[in-house]
Amino acid sequence: MEKKAGVWIDKKKAQLVTFSGENVNIKILESGIETFHPKGGSRSKDVFGPVITVKEKTYLEKEKRQHKKFFEEIFSAIKSMDYLVIMGPALMKKELAKFIDNVNGPKPELLDVQSADSMTENQIVAEIKKAFRHF
Repeated sequence: MEKKAGVWIDKKKAQLVTFSGENVNIKILESGIETFHPKGGSRSKDVFGPVITVKEKTYLEKEKRQHKKFFEEIFSAIKSMDYLVIMGPALMKKELAKFIDNVNGPKPELLDVQSADSMTENQIVAEIKKAFRHF
């Protein structure tokens, strides 16, 4: 029996929908990704110089590590599946697809990556079922 999964993802959470025959299972994973607001910095010596200088690279690297941890958590939940559909409103869906593509070893076959707005659980299940009908 084919095991299928769909993931709806944004920066706050991922909703994993797994299908095994007629059984539908929904699991919600919170991302834990912090939103960063630069604080501190210093005033420039020049009259028309920048007001705040903050090490943005540090913030971006921290966010990147949090994304990777979130993707690893999602992958561990879906790695035993045969087929996968990813959807979501932002760039996270493409980043997750890229992460899964770069994983060595057994992984689900990625069928589609779709753009989707915020949806209820029932809408997510319906959209994922609809996506699997095309394959």
